Amino acid sequence: MDLVTETIRQYRRCYGKDPILVVTAPGRVNLIGEHTDYNDGFVLPVAIDRHICIASAPRNDHIIKLHSVDFQSSVTVPLSNLTPNDQIRWVDYPKGVADQFLKRGYSLTGANFCIKGNIPIAAGLSSSAALEVASAITFRQLHQLQIGNLDLIKLAEKAEMEFVGVNCGIMDQLICVLGKKDHALFLDCKTLEYRYVPFPEGIDLVICDTGIRRELARSAYNKRREECVEAVRQLTTYRHGLTSLRDISSEEFEKVQQKLSPILRRRVLHVISENERVLRTSEAMKKNDVELLGKLMIDSHMSLRNNYEVSSKELDTIVDIAVETAGVFGARMTGAGFGGCAICIVAKEKTEELVERLNTEYPNRTSHSFAVFLTKPANGSAVVKPQESLTPITVANLFS
Repeated sequence: MDLVTETIRQYRRCYGKDPILVVTAPGRVNLIGEHTDYNDGFVLPVAIDRHICIASAPRNDHIIKLHSVDFQSSVTVPLSNLTPNDQIRWVDYPKGVADQFLKRGYSLTGANFCIKGNIPIAAGLSSSAALEVASAITFRQLHQLQIGNLDLIKLAEKAEMEFVGVNCGIMDQLICVLGKKDHALFLDCKTLEYRYVPFPEGIDLVICDTGIRRELARSAYNKRREECVEAVRQLTTYRHGLTSLRDISSEEFEKVQQKLSPILRRRVLHVISENERVLRTSEAMKKNDVELLGKLMIDSHMSLRNNYEVSSKELDTIVDIAVETAGVFGARMTGAGFGGCAICIVAKEKTEELVERLNTEYPNRTSHSFAVFLTKPANGSAVVKPQESLTPITVANLFS
């Protein structure tokens, strides 16, 4: 049974009637451009064909009832008391979105939500951003709110920063909305200008879930962001007008890098070199140059491991196994790091061999179980009409 149909079925079981609205939002992987988004840099993500789905209907009070099929958990939330829940973390994402709508002066009434997904949780595939975006679109559609897509994306980002407590960049929420089938999205996180880049032909995109979970808000993620802010502060002494690490070139940094501590020097080196790799990767993809794309991905992983220090034994093991396998062009960790997922690009005819090697060698080298699955660049967030979603299912992309 597909995700939309099962979410509708679970809504009926939970609330005793049909939903009037169903919204989906995809997860994402970032091909390259890690930890550059909050430094006003460049990123190159793709939306993937795994989603969070929310079936919903309005209520005539000021209560939000949230039911998660995957967590087998239900929570009742008064709109008058939107505070973070340290015990039931998943509810903070839709609550944070509701909180942002209210803070912006929008009027909300109650609603029933039934939430289900097939994005691995806490794996670095942006299940949180997908839940935020799906929640934001649900509130917008149920209440017919006049809010444009860019403002909705910024609202979802701020919900995660202020309510959940993760100082994220805007990339995850934006690709959840703007994803395009068979394309990556090149995004300038400073100007929010973007363009679509065709995904190379003849290769598969393989996601390797290490099985290592981490709470992003409690990880070293926020520490890395603080280090980048401190580096900018110190570098402004030597480079007037600097507002982010995006603004300094590798040539300029070469002249002043000794002024920073070794740790800050490595952080800045990663961000500067990663931005350059994103630009080169975008050009390589336009030319269907998968050899260069793969090399740049491997270089990115080495920098994330050595300079930004956000990899792990498990992520490194996947990359090692992948690059030792014939037909694999490149591999790297994706997402914030400290666990989660790695991605590989591999010639289609060699995908089965790669999967077999990973399934055999990864558990032997790490003593951990894990999951491997193929994905492909997918469309962004969508509204599904429940009456059309049963036979057959039709999904109308709002943002194509």
